[in-house]
Amino acid sequence: AYGLHLDRAELSLKTSLDARHGAQGWQLGAQGGLDLNSLALMQVRRVDGKAVVGEDLLSWQGMKLEDFKFSLAPAATPRLDVGTLTLDDAYARLIVDAQGRLNLRDLGPARPESAASAASAASPAPDAPLPVRVAIRQTRINQGLVDFNDRFIKPNYSARLSELQGSLG
Repeated sequence: AYGLHLDRAELSLKTSLDARHGAQGWQLGAQGGLDLNSLALMQVRRVDGKAVVGEDLLSWQGMKLEDFKFSLAPAATPRLDVGTLTLDDAYARLIVDAQGRLNLRDLGPARPESAASAASAASPAPDAPLPVRVAIRQTRINQGLVDFNDRFIKPNYSARLSELQGSLG
């Protein structure tokens, strides 16, 4: 398992918030826009029992969630609906290891070895549903870059996908 190190991030939030307490408990709603800019996540790995910050894993200059709505209610799965998600100057390092596992699959906070093994025993099943329902109507990518390495196949394969541009609906 690998850990994450947040090198930097800037958050800007413009939203309206609605909180209510009813017979069944608290209900929370939020809607508006969110910018998460200058994000840099680094991969942390263990070397001789010590956490060492390694390579860039995921970064972008700008991520914008436009027209988002978030709702939280008792006995209901939290829900996030996003009108448009835009990523500017995004970078991702994707690695399939020798066992065929994607590096993003096991990411989490960096922990000591003993805590990491205890946490993996208590982690949810791989097919467990996300703790929040997410719907995104449109995604735009401007100037994306992906470094991909497949160490599972022989001979190993690597590719650099650059100048990714486009949208998904």
